[in-house]
Amino acid sequence: METEKSRAVLVTGSRGFIGRAVCNLLLREGYRVLAVDQAETEDDATNTRREEIQCDISDAAQVQSVFEGEEIDSIVHLAAVLPTAAQDDPRRATEVNIQGSLNLLQMASRFGARRIVFGSSLSVYGSWPHHERVSETHRASPDDLYGAAKIYVERLGEAYVAKHGPEFVSLRIGRVVGSSKDCKLRLVMNCFCRLWALNGFCCCTLKTLRKCYWYCCARQSFRT
Repeated sequence: METEKSRAVLVTGSRGFIGRAVCNLLLREGYRVLAVDQAETEDDATNTRREEIQCDISDAAQVQSVFEGEEIDSIVHLAAVLPTAAQDDPRRATEVNIQGSLNLLQMASRFGARRIVFGSSLSVYGSWPHHERVSETHRASPDDLYGAAKIYVERLGEAYVAKHGPEFVSLRIGRVVGSSKDCKLRLVMNCFCRLWALNGFCCCTLKTLRKCYWYCCARQSFRT
């Protein structure tokens, strides 16, 4: 465990709502965090285990520079152009959501990262009536560029990792609302980090992780 924690966890989209929570909770568990975002960095001299890095993941050279400068154990990939912005600028959305994800996969394989956790979305299922319960038995049918990119990266990760490694896990995250202090996200991410700390992504199945997420956030059964 100490050897694992001496290496860094890279979190993309670290300035986003979920990204901030993930970074804070990984730090609480004792991990060294590389907080990557394309927004300007925020200096935090009080925490020597967190490093802010400004990086556009769609730029392969910038991503390579991050990996060359750090010993990265694992990646939590949350960076994305969100649905409305993706519809407004499809080219940029493709560069970030798809090419950026491929850049991370390639660098993870090249530099020996052990694990990638990809923040996918329920958007992969498209739109459903409000009374319909959607589970993993439903066929993915995204109705926007954002959802289409998410399902593509899920498949890309599975195909790429089958040939090149490292481990790849997708989490289809639901809608997250509320303040950082009282949101259900805090409970969900606590479970996330407990599983991480216990090597959960090695010893438990994706089915277990998703059931954990849905129990905490949606209180629904989530079957695979």
